[in-house]
Amino acid sequence: MILDKYNNIIFISFFLIIFFLIVYLFSIGKTLIPIVLLTVPLIFILIENAAKYYLFYLTSALFIEQYFYVPLKIQVVNVVAFGVFILFLTNKNTQIFNSFRLPNVVKYTAVFFVLSIFLSAVNTVHISFASLYFFFLFFTYITTGYLVFRSVKNEFTIEKFFTFYFYGMAVACFVIIIQTIITSRLRSKGFIGFPVMDFSAITFSFLILKYFIKGKLNLKILIISSFIFTVLIISLSRFAWIGFIFSLTYGLIISYKFDQKWRNYFKEKFKLIMVTAFILIGVLIGLGVKNVIATRFSDLTFEFFEQKDDGEYIQNSMETRALIWFTAYNAFETSPYTGIGHQMFNFVSEEYNVLPDYFFELYVEGLDPHNTMLAFLSETGLIGLSSYLIFIFTMYFLSLKSIKMSENENEKTNSILLNVAVFFMIINSIYSGQYTMTQQAFFMYIFLGLNTGNYIYLKNKLADKGLSAK
Repeated sequence: MILDKYNNIIFISFFLIIFFLIVYLFSIGKTLIPIVLLTVPLIFILIENAAKYYLFYLTSALFIEQYFYVPLKIQVVNVVAFGVFILFLTNKNTQIFNSFRLPNVVKYTAVFFVLSIFLSAVNTVHISFASLYFFFLFFTYITTGYLVFRSVKNEFTIEKFFTFYFYGMAVACFVIIIQTIITSRLRSKGFIGFPVMDFSAITFSFLILKYFIKGKLNLKILIISSFIFTVLIISLSRFAWIGFIFSLTYGLIISYKFDQKWRNYFKEKFKLIMVTAFILIGVLIGLGVKNVIATRFSDLTFEFFEQKDDGEYIQNSMETRALIWFTAYNAFETSPYTGIGHQMFNFVSEEYNVLPDYFFELYVEGLDPHNTMLAFLSETGLIGLSSYLIFIFTMYFLSLKSIKMSENENEKTNSILLNVAVFFMIINSIYSGQYTMTQQAFFMYIFLGLNTGNYIYLKNKLADKGLSAK
């Protein structure tokens, strides 16, 4: 066991070093020779160890923004997901994957979801190779979620995933911190790109719920948490901060309601928790964090698009988003039932523009709707948005059932974190987020796959004991 543990550490460390080196060389435009010399042996090693580490590959790829081809949104995670699909096709009846069957409610809502996206791809005036390709891309996302579902064997699979996820996020945030120090520029994105804003919010909530409030802190967790918290602050994302507050508050309420051990711990340590919280707030104020946060909210105003003293009409990102949302809603009105085509907005938004050309070209052209709900509404219509809501709320209620079925502390913690993740994606979809594309789409379906796998595992476990799900 000890030897196996050290082998895992050596392999994962080697993988991370070579992987990030390749991405770095690619990003700075180095010639292909050093990239190929590193990539070929890495690919061989990855394929040789795929059965053991494929979840690690998939998790790591979430933190790499690098595109191979931007117009078709082909990233590292797409390639890794395709590799996992090949692994599944050749090993689906082996011990690498479980033999779980999807719950009927998930199966039916997923089929409805897929059909609604297909309908938006073919029943649009913009039907083309692109519209059909983006349906295929959506199918890739949801299939990846199914592959993750088939990977869950017990609570330790989910524990392992969270471990991979926390380490990957810590590395991504460390890179951003170093980049920020070197460039003296806030809002650096490192290798991960803009998804770091949403990822840092939910990940810091996970860490607090899993380790801080249960008294399981150690130096490693403190270091990881400090990296992620730092990036959460220097990302300067109002929506990320709001998402963190919502998800953490919700997680604390759910933990208090369903976790007796946490409830007892909270009652016993209430004074200590409050003193620690006040000390932390004091330290943050002393470090000037309060000023950073206050600055990001002080520039908000309800006087939208009024000419300011400097002659400009646009002063903050809320106003630029409003221009995008206005154009997206106009697209919805032209095709209210099936939309203009999944992920087609940034290609055809000009046809739905009613803004002055200056505003459109500067703030809207070539961009996605910057809002998951509005993206589904404008690109897949009422049918697509309805199918998404039915699907995501089905997942939410399954995650609640999982909490109630959990019998030990590991199961309870895993179920609560997955429930918080689904809650975060629902809330974040309302005002921000972009779970229809790129890393964030993979993030959503991977977590939904874990959530469904956790539910079936717990349900089967109870059935083996002659008990029924609560």
